[in-house]
Amino acid sequence: MAKERRTVTVTEAMIEDSLVWLQKSRATRVSRIGASQQTDHVIVDFSMTHNGVAIEQGEQKDFMVRLGQHQAVSGFEERLIGVSKGENLEFDLPVTADYWNKTIAGKTIHFSVTVKDIQQEVLPEANDAFAESLGNFKTTADLRHSIKEGLELEEREKERQRFRVRILKEIDSHTICEPPEVLVVSELDTSIKNIKNSIESTGIAWEEYLKQIGKTEDGLRQEFLPQAQERIRFALIINAIAKKEKVEVSDEEVQAEVDKYLIKYRSLVQAGKDIDPKTLIAQTRDILKNEKVSRHLESLADKGDIK
Repeated sequence: MAKERRTVTVTEAMIEDSLVWLQKSRATRVSRIGASQQTDHVIVDFSMTHNGVAIEQGEQKDFMVRLGQHQAVSGFEERLIGVSKGENLEFDLPVTADYWNKTIAGKTIHFSVTVKDIQQEVLPEANDAFAESLGNFKTTADLRHSIKEGLELEEREKERQRFRVRILKEIDSHTICEPPEVLVVSELDTSIKNIKNSIESTGIAWEEYLKQIGKTEDGLRQEFLPQAQERIRFALIINAIAKKEKVEVSDEEVQAEVDKYLIKYRSLVQAGKDIDPKTLIAQTRDILKNEKVSRHLESLADKGDIK
């Protein structure tokens, strides 16, 4: 399997993309005089109707559309290219049947739109002054060197994780392992909980999200089942290898990692409110054990001992 390792390469194009991202992250927006252009931000009020009947929750005020991102109904952004501030638009658009908002999916919707503002993005020039504003850089050459180093670290880590999963998949293909249902159910519960928390953190109710994507929670669980089963098989394989190879994690190693985690808290009192110490210690021990096993497997794969 050593031959399956990929060489990590950071190209000038990747560095340039990262530099442009930094410029965009510090871009300013100013109102455009004249017609809107691709990549502009267009702020609109709009309402939707179907066969003359208003769509429930189909009216938006100060809705921002970034032209070129294709985040709205297909065709909506195209209608906003070349418009001017204060312009009123009336148009119909067919909405695909698989559109996330099931209220309008599969229907021809009439849009009434008022253009309230057009803002163009102004990027800072990528010069030495810009580099200095980002940190301990004196020139753009220093900044580009730092970007390259960061990308190399990122790409090496991505390749390491890909290779580790490839090793586990190879072992899994030669292993008879039926993951216990109780563990699979627990893994699915965790997956759903994480997604639910992520969605609700944006202010969208879980039930509304499911309605928008046209799925049920049971449907999502079935969709995630193969991945959950695989993750449990991988965990069982790692545990079996750790036991066979007598992989151990010392209390000192665990405490060192726990201390690194806790340092982000201003006080132990606050940390105690957010986390359970026993859970943190157990999870940290598992992470360190998995890391040691993964390194062991990588070593075997590089030697050709894992075909």
